[in-house]
Amino acid sequence: MATQRPSRKVEGYTNGDQALDAAIAKARDKLVAWLSKKNNRANAEDVAHDAILRVLKQPGLYDARKGKIETWLFGVAKNLAIDATRHRKRTPLVDLDTITEDVASCTADPAELYEQKARNTRLYKALLRLPRRQRFPVILHIMSNRSYPYIATRLNMKPEQARYEVKKGLAALRTVLRE
Repeated sequence: MATQRPSRKVEGYTNGDQALDAAIAKARDKLVAWLSKKNNRANAEDVAHDAILRVLKQPGLYDARKGKIETWLFGVAKNLAIDATRHRKRTPLVDLDTITEDVASCTADPAELYEQKARNTRLYKALLRLPRRQRFPVILHIMSNRSYPYIATRLNMKPEQARYEVKKGLAALRTVLRE
């Protein structure tokens, strides 16, 4: 006689179960807000969506003895957020505009290339004169086309502070370039 493994289906939820759907719908906004504390809004929504899909695909894994459905959903989301962060750290960002510019510059006029290099050198030197707290937000916002929430997350500051530092940095940069 074969021994039976204990079933992990305690509540017996199935995909499409109204109670499961209602619990997930109720928790979705809280989940996105919670994930947004450590990630930008777009990444938080992606992770929340993936967590909800995972929970809906395997509702039988829910164990009521371990907590509420919301707790289970947040645990799944936390693990997916950790995985997504690891993946982003391992995947280098490639700016397609830079690659296109590099290819285009190979066929450009030498005089134009010289002028462009001189402008870039002047801009680089002007950026170095900015305080560090302004330099990095300006570089991320203007040159890498990053949003304020992304900058805030990346530099451990609030989005309002990131916006302020970019604004102050650009004003200082204009002043330096006019000299």
